[in-house]
Amino acid sequence: VTGVQTCALPIAKKLNHHRDVITCGIESFGEHQATFPEKLIYPFVVTTSKENDVVLDCFGGHGTVGLVCQRNNRKYILIELNEKYCKSAALRLKNARGLWGED
Repeated sequence: VTGVQTCALPIAKKLNHHRDVITCGIESFGEHQATFPEKLIYPFVVTTSKENDVVLDCFGGHGTVGLVCQRNNRKYILIELNEKYCKSAALRLKNARGLWGED
């Protein structure tokens, strides 16, 4: 863990995500009650993994972590109990575009 933190710190500082508290606006997606914006998860994905690493999200929801991984050359495993959210995430990931929904 120490090696990861040491390597990730310059990236985290560049992203201004090296503090204890991170502020980010809310961007809901679909009917899921606990969605969060891609911009919130992005720094965690890029500072704690390398390209082609596998990122595990045990609460896959609508697939936000998967989207960030796709857009940053990471593989991902999403686990979600709710079949409705699984289908929504699969469709969202299939139709994904550029960084934060840009073309």
